[in-house]
Amino acid sequence: KQLGGKLFNRTGKGITLTENGKALYSQVKSALDIIKVAEDGFLTEGLPMETLKICASDTVFNYCLMTAIKNYHEKFPQVKLQLISCTSSETIERLKDGTADVGFINLPVSDDKISIIGVATTLHDGFFGGERFKRLSENKIPLANIQEYPLLMLETPTVTASAVIDFALGCGVHLYPEIEFGSLELACSSAVNDMGIVCIPIEFVQNELASAKLFEIKTEPQLPARAIGIAVKKDGNRSKEVDEFLNLVIDGYEKLYKELDIDVIASGGVSSMEDIERLAKLNLYGAIIGKAYYTGAIDLKEAIEVAK
Repeated sequence: KQLGGKLFNRTGKGITLTENGKALYSQVKSALDIIKVAEDGFLTEGLPMETLKICASDTVFNYCLMTAIKNYHEKFPQVKLQLISCTSSETIERLKDGTADVGFINLPVSDDKISIIGVATTLHDGFFGGERFKRLSENKIPLANIQEYPLLMLETPTVTASAVIDFALGCGVHLYPEIEFGSLELACSSAVNDMGIVCIPIEFVQNELASAKLFEIKTEPQLPARAIGIAVKKDGNRSKEVDEFLNLVIDGYEKLYKELDIDVIASGGVSSMEDIERLAKLNLYGAIIGKAYYTGAIDLKEAIEVAK
């Protein structure tokens, strides 16, 4: 009524514009387009629409980073997030070629173009079995006894599997997986179905333990905790967006570390004195150097001095 004309036609199929409505819409659309251009310019000059590219494995994203990512997105909604699922080796390559801003990788890492600026979380590898192996959960068993049962593990080229195998080798135990898997989820499911004893971080099987689908088989010695490091390109210029995200992750880990009072040990891939030097700077409790010690790649006395 205020405009002095009818703008819409109401029918049983919905609402359509009248000729007057179409004419008004064309004028209003032009005005809205001008406003949109002005808003885009404001975002470009005042609140940059940056993209934060984060690399990690699916498992690390799901179990370790989701809280930090959620908090970051709520705090900085103008920043576009790109979550890229990668192995540790793929993450390192992306950091070096600039297609990732920050990565979360298994420690240690030997690459002079990558800096480890902190620890994102710790993982505690263990052995778990279904109903068929429930009796083994009643008391601790020697680590060597695990060899007597079908062992389920991730593919041996992965850092996760190498960490366990190297630690066992240092204890004089040779672990040979009967079945290897490309994902933790599939390995866990196979253990639930009594195909064997799975070696997997306890953090990832909490639901299965709570529902008595899996049972923890404790060994003597037990497998050491290992760390997931926060990696960036060395000498790279980090944006404010990257630093804000890193602060959220590091603060969360430090709070957890103090609450649990746990000792973190790096294992798997510790192959040189340079690795020992890098790990010493992270203030970890220790490192497993089984294979490197036996092959002579690391001198034990020198390593102890470096780690002091």
